[in-house]
Amino acid sequence: MAIDWTKIYKKYKGLWVALKQDEKTVVASGKTVREVMEKAKKRVITTRF
Repeated sequence: MAIDWTKIYKKYKGLWVALKQDEKTVVASGKTVREVMEKAKKRVITTRF
């Protein structure tokens, strides 16, 4: 089934966004890819085994 990104598009129009693996949850947003990547790295919790 296709994912509807309409709400995300409207809210973050003109910005770069990083999404969780579910492709529905925004982890970070910003004006540049670098900014978004830095924010996303700080916010994403990784599990180590």
